[in-house]
Amino acid sequence: MPGVMQAPGGCNCEGYSILCYGCNNGALDNYAIDVYDTSGGTLLFSLTTDSTGHISLRAGTYWLQSHDGRYAGPSITVSSNATVTLTPASGYACIVGCPFPISKTLHFTDSNGTWTLTWASASGWFGCGTNPSVPSCIVSLGQPTCGQQGNPAAASIVYSIQVNGGAPSIKYCKFSIGGGNYLNYHGDGTDTASCSGGVLACNAWPSCASYISTQIAAGSVTSSSCSPFSVSGTLPAGGPPYDPAAGSWTYTE
Repeated sequence: MPGVMQAPGGCNCEGYSILCYGCNNGALDNYAIDVYDTSGGTLLFSLTTDSTGHISLRAGTYWLQSHDGRYAGPSITVSSNATVTLTPASGYACIVGCPFPISKTLHFTDSNGTWTLTWASASGWFGCGTNPSVPSCIVSLGQPTCGQQGNPAAASIVYSIQVNGGAPSIKYCKFSIGGGNYLNYHGDGTDTASCSGGVLACNAWPSCASYISTQIAAGSVTSSSCSPFSVSGTLPAGGPPYDPAAGSWTYTE
């Protein structure tokens, strides 16, 4: 039978066939699984699933967890052939496209630097980035009622980052006047946009609050790997307005 069980004492035993699933309903093939009597209890067997994700267990009640620490649980009572879906351990969460969970802390690198992303919910990982020197696409508006004067050579832009296995979603603040789109940045008379916990707040200009909104840029994936975990791609420059996170990006554990 598949997944012959190997006990610490060296006994080879066969039993019922258990199909092990992980994240995204993916079969955990050729994956090391430790079998305990209870959670935090005695290690009974160290197994490796076969090429289709199966192990063999005799009748009984067990606690399953992965040898690499990414899965912890569940408890399973075996009395016949069955399937079981392993549960991500604390500090790990499922991500689209991978059969095993990923750290709840990821690192996103783009043309501006490396930013920390943290898992917030099933919708993915979130973080904040900063472009300290957006180029001269920021133009003089000629709108004194908006409190903006001049055309700074560089402006600091904040943006939020969301990922969940594919291309990132980059949100940044903009306003529109006379059909033109502009980035919201810290200039004369502005209230600086802010980002905390991956939540972007565009805030408001005193007389232009109705113009403040967010722009979303989605890039393309050029490569991805679950082991080791890595997703890479590019973001277009876009515009107007200029995308503050344009260029190559990657995120990893």
